[in-house]
Amino acid sequence: MKKLTVVTNKNCHNCNLLKEFLTFYQIPFDNVDSTSPLGRNLLMQHNLKVVPQIFVDQSLFVVGGYRTVKTMRKQEILDRIAQF
Repeated sequence: MKKLTVVTNKNCHNCNLLKEFLTFYQIPFDNVDSTSPLGRNLLMQHNLKVVPQIFVDQSLFVVGGYRTVKTMRKQEILDRIAQF
């Protein structure tokens, strides 16, 4: 199964909520700091300026980050990951 890449920063409330949400639903993810080379590259590649952002294979998973994902059911998230 492919894994989500979550770009966050340490002082971001929604970033923490997203990580807690994914952990609660046992959805595997890698956390990448927005100031790291990979984090900066992903954000710049997609012209994004805010975190959290969620990617699969360097493609944007959803528009809206945590606000969108929190409205989805676990199976919906897993099904969407499988489509990448």
